[in-house]
Amino acid sequence: MDTTIFDAIQSIGGRSDLFDRAICNIATNPLLKGALPMIFFWALWFAPSYNRMVYRARLLAMLVVAAVAIVIGRAMATLLPFRLRPLHDPDIKMQLSFDLDPSILSGWSAFPSDHAVMFFALSTCFFLIQKRIGYIAFVHSIIAIAFARVFLGFHWPSDVLAGALVGAGVAMVLFRPVAKLISQTQLTRWLIRREQFLYPALFIITYQVTTMFNATRELASAMLDALSLV
Repeated sequence: MDTTIFDAIQSIGGRSDLFDRAICNIATNPLLKGALPMIFFWALWFAPSYNRMVYRARLLAMLVVAAVAIVIGRAMATLLPFRLRPLHDPDIKMQLSFDLDPSILSGWSAFPSDHAVMFFALSTCFFLIQKRIGYIAFVHSIIAIAFARVFLGFHWPSDVLAGALVGAGVAMVLFRPVAKLISQTQLTRWLIRREQFLYPALFIITYQVTTMFNATRELASAMLDALSLV
């Protein structure tokens, strides 16, 4: 089934260079891939509401869920048996109008898709906060993450399906308790009174979400390498 679905998606490629490169940009450019959910975040943060503090507590909870989701996704990819990506499989002939850099994601296990874990966690949180935006977020995750990454051979369909289920599951389990905890502790009101620190911090965090915490992961990896030399 995995191969059948992968071949069906791949059959779309190679017909239009414009289409193939557009999907590549969507899958790899943070502005096209990760910025939209954070635009929704800031739109909801400043949206007029009769109970703005409740909305903002939920949005802060969503950032916590996103961070936990990416940690879980990376932990699963590291601890589970290594799975070769279709892009690096010599038996798979990619149907694209251009050749991708063979070093892309080399050495990174395909299962599960950590992109799917995080973006479907975000989409689920948006759905629990505001259903209309949640629907849009799910469509974005399906096209820009699930379809695009299979189309480019970064993942098998089961990689993104497993990642989507894990991400949605993490959100369903954590979102409401974390949002309730933030509300009960009055954390949101405490932060708002210190907005000179809150907004720079939120800018950095939402930027990290947009870029899949790449800078954070690189820094953590460098620190671990340094510690191993001590």
